[in-house]
Amino acid sequence: MLLVIDPDILQAEIRFDVVDDGLYPHVYGPLNLDAVTAAREFPPDARGRFTLPAELRW
Repeated sequence: MLLVIDPDILQAEIRFDVVDDGLYPHVYGPLNLDAVTAAREFPPDARGRFTLPAELRW
């Protein structure tokens, strides 16, 4: 499951980790549920890897 989070509503800190193909945000603290704007299925590909949809990449 992939949660889409509005960073303007999120009360916890967001930190970005650099990974070879981009930046990945991580929430450090409790997730206030009103910051969640959508929930999406997030299945792995045929190799068992997860790839973010293009519209959600930073």
